Amino acid sequence: MIDLNKDGLNDLVMLDHEGYLAFYERAKKDDGITLLPGKRIFRGEDGNPLQLNPGKAGASGRRKFCIVDWDLDGKEDMLINEKNIDFYRNISAKQSEYIFKNEGMVDERILAGHSTSPTVVDWDKNGVPDMLIGAEDGYLYYMKNPNAPR
Repeated sequence: MIDLNKDGLNDLVMLDHEGYLAFYERAKKDDGITLLPGKRIFRGEDGNPLQLNPGKAGASGRRKFCIVDWDLDGKEDMLINEKNIDFYRNISAKQSEYIFKNEGMVDERILAGHSTSPTVVDWDKNGVPDMLIGAEDGYLYYMKNPNAPR
């Protein structure tokens, strides 16, 4: 859940039935608030829709991610589950576009054999998102944002 289009309503960003990352916009209607059909607005660096999980049946749909401006450039990036956390940098030229390049793991440590769960926190209250990672071993791992001003 994130107010991706900054209209004051939390939208839904999740994988669709084919493993593509999709934007499900919440919108105000005369009779209340509704959730619009998904749109594949997220792209890979090749320009194609971003498919985070091409698997079928039990091998599909299990991606955990967090949308955040991790590199502090004003554009929303993604932190995505992996054996650590993969950083998907938003390389678009415009604020309202979402074109991602996988920059690889944020840290060389292997935290899980299968999957991690990223989220962001600002415990030091410096206005910069840091990362909290849940791992299969039952531990939580904290990572300061390396992009924070010193």
